[in-house]
Amino acid sequence: MKSIKSLLNNKVFFNFLFSSVLVHIIFGTSFTNTIFHEYEISQSLFSGNMPYSSYNVDTPFFHILGFLFNIQDFRFFSLMVFSITTVLIYLICVNINFLQKNSTVFLFSGWLVTVSWFMGYSDVFTSLLLVLIVKKILIKRNYLTILIFSSLLTINHYGIALFSLIIVFVLFYKKGEKLLGLTLFSSYIIGRIILQVYLNNINYGGRSRLRFVFNENVLDQVFYLSSSNSIDLILSGFLGVMLYLIIFIYFSEDDNKKIRIIISFLLALIGSSLALDTSRVFSMLVIPISLFVLYYFYENVELNSERYARFLPYLSFIILLFVDERHLFGSIYNESPNKENIISIYSLVTEFVNNLMRNIW
Repeated sequence: MKSIKSLLNNKVFFNFLFSSVLVHIIFGTSFTNTIFHEYEISQSLFSGNMPYSSYNVDTPFFHILGFLFNIQDFRFFSLMVFSITTVLIYLICVNINFLQKNSTVFLFSGWLVTVSWFMGYSDVFTSLLLVLIVKKILIKRNYLTILIFSSLLTINHYGIALFSLIIVFVLFYKKGEKLLGLTLFSSYIIGRIILQVYLNNINYGGRSRLRFVFNENVLDQVFYLSSSNSIDLILSGFLGVMLYLIIFIYFSEDDNKKIRIIISFLLALIGSSLALDTSRVFSMLVIPISLFVLYYFYENVELNSERYARFLPYLSFIILLFVDERHLFGSIYNESPNKENIISIYSLVTEFVNNLMRNIW
């Protein structure tokens, strides 16, 4: 009964409605340019020979769901991706309630831009799983649940999982506590083994993500992109939450927490600098940092006036609007790099309604 109430309370509905406005009106939404390729991979699962060697194959959740639902039409696969993305955003809104009055502010960070612009990639699963892991650590340390969620995170995208789990450990490790580190390490190994078994079963013959990093000129290119656009990269990950991050670091007297944040921030920069889709990865890696700052904010920052505290979320949203979406993906994008995609959710809805009403209007 308690879990049902948590799904249906007013704050959850408000946050979900706000997130929908951000996704569809402020940020804009698009499927990734590889959405048809994701569908092709789904069609080839367990056929005895995976004909594709792209890295997309080893982020399997949407592929497996398409296979389990036996989806044989590209348009229905795209609708499935959009529907699942929407449901998972709702579940994120349910599970950020532990942030209390800062829960809405979490929607002002870069993860939601990434999820909006790259529907079909694994990012919405990554976002939800990181929220669940951090929530379980902060509210009640159930290590079995943390192990399961962290293993799923690794199966979902083992490259992002590696750096994000290290960041989670840096942020939330307590002196003398061994279980958290052991749980996170074990979950990564378990998830990586399960993923490899899956890839072997579908006869995937592509190279690993680690191998890609050491292709000729890749390191030169990714570090040049990051160093040339570092401010834009940082803003793309935090957006409106940047205000809370700056205030926390400047006004908090808890040096231990500030050091944890700075180390985690540097790890996120290093991890994202190893990828060509730099802002996409960075926006995922800073999710634990944003949650950490928003959760501990009022405990560590003493504001002179309650009016200032009430105004901060509005100011954060205003900063989001003025900074605008920015995304480092080979160059700086202020709108989705996938906007010219062959398909959109709006064209699918239009087609569906016209087919439904063709004998009426």
